[in-house]
Amino acid sequence: MNGRRKKHLIFIMLLSGAILGGCGNKNQDSHSQKRAEAAVMETDDTTTEIQTEEQKEETTTEEQSETEAETEAETEIITTEALEETTTVQEQATAAINRSKISFSNSAFLGDSRTEGLKVYGVVSDADFYTSVGITVKDVMEKKKFLLQDGTYGTMLDAVSQKNYDRIYLMFGINELGWPYKESFVNYYTTIVNTLKEKFPNTDIYIQSILPMVEKRTDEIYNNDKIRLFNTYIKEVADSTGVNYIDVGVAVADSIGALPENGSNDGIHLNKEYCFIWAEYLKEQTIK
Repeated sequence: MNGRRKKHLIFIMLLSGAILGGCGNKNQDSHSQKRAEAAVMETDDTTTEIQTEEQKEETTTEEQSETEAETEAETEIITTEALEETTTVQEQATAAINRSKISFSNSAFLGDSRTEGLKVYGVVSDADFYTSVGITVKDVMEKKKFLLQDGTYGTMLDAVSQKNYDRIYLMFGINELGWPYKESFVNYYTTIVNTLKEKFPNTDIYIQSILPMVEKRTDEIYNNDKIRLFNTYIKEVADSTGVNYIDVGVAVADSIGALPENGSNDGIHLNKEYCFIWAEYLKEQTIK
């Protein structure tokens, strides 16, 4: 009996140890689990922190990109404006260069000192000038004042006849305002035009009206009324010979039909600015 009880006690002790051992393992496991969870949480926090840093970097990068894009856009706008400004300046410069000389390719200008102004001021380019101060339609036919290619001197008609032209422009009459008879002026002018037509059958010939004077500069002989009268004679010459007539006075005249005071230095000859106006109008009317 005692032996059995002894064995039974031993068994109970062993069983209790086993149970206690199992409980100890559970506590250890629970502690380990808690440590593991803490580690996981710590890892999660670190990961979150890393992600947050990455997000910050991404945000910073995005902000930098946006700022750079805005800067580039602003730079592009400034550059575009600068280019537009430059283009405007270039266009203005080009316009000024183009306006510095007006091309009348393969053309000839015949006239007195007023026509000479187009050449003196450098207004017309690519044209030949046959001009003389104080010349009249009679002188064009008779006075041998022009050096010819053979070294001799001939009339204005002799000189212009040495070369072929697409267009010939004539302006005479200011020096003839004192002539008493219409017929002399008309006959000489008609002969000049017919001679040119014979020598240049394929050339466009243009007779220009006499340009007006500054009203304050006029006198009994040289005045705008006389100019208007002689322009009717010139129109008759153009009509009778079948050439072109151009009233260039309309381009430079003021409200009373006179040359404005700021259009001339002496009241008769056009200054550079008004020579440009004259030449530009002439080109519009003749060169297509």
